[in-house]
Amino acid sequence: MTGVATPAPGDAVTSTSWTVVPGSGSASIASPASATTNVTVTSSPVTLRFTVNTTLGCTKYDDVVLTVDPVPTCSLTGPDGPLCPSTADQTYSGPAGMASYAWSISGNGSINGSTTGQTVSVTAGSGCNSSFVLTLVVTNEAGCTNTCNKTVNVGDSVAPVIAGVGLNHTIQCGQSLDWSSPTASDNCGTPSLVPADVSTPGSCLQNHDVTRTWTATDACGNSVTASQTIHVVDTTAPTLVGVPVDASYQCASEVPQAPTVTATDACDPNPGVVFAEGILILDGANTTNSVATVQSCSYHFDRTWTATDHCGNSVSATPDHPRA
Repeated sequence: MTGVATPAPGDAVTSTSWTVVPGSGSASIASPASATTNVTVTSSPVTLRFTVNTTLGCTKYDDVVLTVDPVPTCSLTGPDGPLCPSTADQTYSGPAGMASYAWSISGNGSINGSTTGQTVSVTAGSGCNSSFVLTLVVTNEAGCTNTCNKTVNVGDSVAPVIAGVGLNHTIQCGQSLDWSSPTASDNCGTPSLVPADVSTPGSCLQNHDVTRTWTATDACGNSVTASQTIHVVDTTAPTLVGVPVDASYQCASEVPQAPTVTATDACDPNPGVVFAEGILILDGANTTNSVATVQSCSYHFDRTWTATDHCGNSVSATPDHPRA
């Protein structure tokens, strides 16, 4: 604003001032004692008064009424967040009825399609624990503009969920480890699911526990674990192979030498076989272990094979070899 004062001949301007006429509105005057000043109208209409004082004691003033079109209201509506990384097609809207709209975005996000409509579509970026700032400039029919913005956080602090983990259970050694098949879900996409096995020795060579732990991890590094343990035990005795059948002989010389008996086991690759032999006299004489000293006419050869695995499971076989 610039005020102009022309004094009468022989008179001179000593001071000028700008003021707001009370009750007319409100404004901020940058240089109220200067003839030229900047004025910011905060309530329209407002009446400004320019007052001039001269050396001859004259005081004159003039009023000017300023009417200013109001600034349009600017506001944004849409998801407040936090949004999952890479979330697409998030719609944000500005106020209706504007002459023009100009959208822009900064940070971890991007605008899809047009940036000049009342609404805009936004895709969150792939970064975690970050944000984007969406800015809108609106212009009304009078050409007045206003700017507003919205900050939206992008991230994920929620760990995945693992479902379908089976119960701990026991199997015999030699059987396949029958693990369950769990799945993992997450509020922000599909997490990875990685298994890892740890074996713990038991009370004997074939007894042990195997624990499988699944770890689910999402794109933002949140993770959760779940475990299942299978107890592997050996309670099954070995099987003897090659044990002779029961037989009777007339003479001691007919009794064959003890055969070689072996054993197999579901878990122990080499179960031990122990052989023991004795003679039982059936005619009242004392028992002896020496075939050569037997003089009785009726006795049994007691031949016993016993197989034992590493976990102490055992089996024995004693075929009947009498001599009549």
